[in-house]
Amino acid sequence: MMPLDECANKQSYNDLNAKLGWGIFLIGISCFITNGLAVKFGKRPVFLGGNLVLFVSSLWASFMTTFDGLLASRLFGCIGMSPFEVLVTATITDMYVHEKIKI
Repeated sequence: MMPLDECANKQSYNDLNAKLGWGIFLIGISCFITNGLAVKFGKRPVFLGGNLVLFVSSLWASFMTTFDGLLASRLFGCIGMSPFEVLVTATITDMYVHEKIKI
């Protein structure tokens, strides 16, 4: 396996920023899909699916020897991270805010 430092040192700073910015973009786009799936199928299966995608992407990343392969696995993992970005606050609201606030 090639350490990330060796992979990253072969590229310029601007190239690294441009490539890693796609992860944030994928999280943002997949949040819309995740929210729709949670409404249709429920939050629990979407959370479990996100965990599975993150697990598979972590396994995939552990076998990568190039930066581009590592980046592809991390971008796939960003899709699995979107349930945790969008559904955690909704889950906490469902669990603890069940009474109307009386003034």
